[in-house]
Amino acid sequence: MAMQQRGYDRAELDPSKLIKQTRQYGKSSDPYTPMILASWNSASEVVAQSLNTGTDQLIMWPFSIEQLGARVSALVNARKPFIETESYLGPDRRGAKGRAIGTDSVEVPNALRARVLNRPDLAASPDSIEVARISLERIKINNIAQRISVIAKVLKKHQGDSGYMGARAAPELAAIDKSLGVIRRALVLTEMEYLQSFCNSVEQVTAQLSHAAPDLDSRGVALLEQTALALRVAMDLDEETANAAFRLSDEVAKAI
Repeated sequence: MAMQQRGYDRAELDPSKLIKQTRQYGKSSDPYTPMILASWNSASEVVAQSLNTGTDQLIMWPFSIEQLGARVSALVNARKPFIETESYLGPDRRGAKGRAIGTDSVEVPNALRARVLNRPDLAASPDSIEVARISLERIKINNIAQRISVIAKVLKKHQGDSGYMGARAAPELAAIDKSLGVIRRALVLTEMEYLQSFCNSVEQVTAQLSHAAPDLDSRGVALLEQTALALRVAMDLDEETANAAFRLSDEVAKAI
């Protein structure tokens, strides 16, 4: 259990940073380690920041043994599945009703449950961690691709709106470019590198539009919407079908 003390000013011992580091692949032997963060500060912004570390539970000081026991029991018997975004790895706190369309979560290895129930098969092993990571990465890729498609549609919707384009075109295109970098790295891990060609198409169109921003031409915006949609759809296809779809998409793009 990590504890946030009053007046914490030693960054190297900051439990929030420790939790974030534990949740990072490559910096922890088990990025899915069950964790409870205890804090004295109940301010809403501090609570939000604490939950964004990826901790499983947050408990406020002072607390009783019974309260702590209830949190531990929840981790053993009803731990929330995990989600992964570009900046977060941790329990999905939204519940099914609060999830955006297309999002999903994954049951991850639970070392605490394995120990309490004396079930070594539930423990975090390199293989089980890798399986969970690949599942989460696939979901992350899909969600990012969907968000890129939404951004493209929004830009098309506001085509001709100089006020919106002046304020939002460049930042939105920069966000697409950043997201493509995240997708590219994830594709290597998930053995879905055949989707790199779709990323290339979106990247090329994004770069061309970025040079012209905020004055985006209708053809460029249409191409962005098309290539973004192609990337999103390709996520649900096998390699052979995706490659065929890319060739067709490329021919359509040339005709626009």
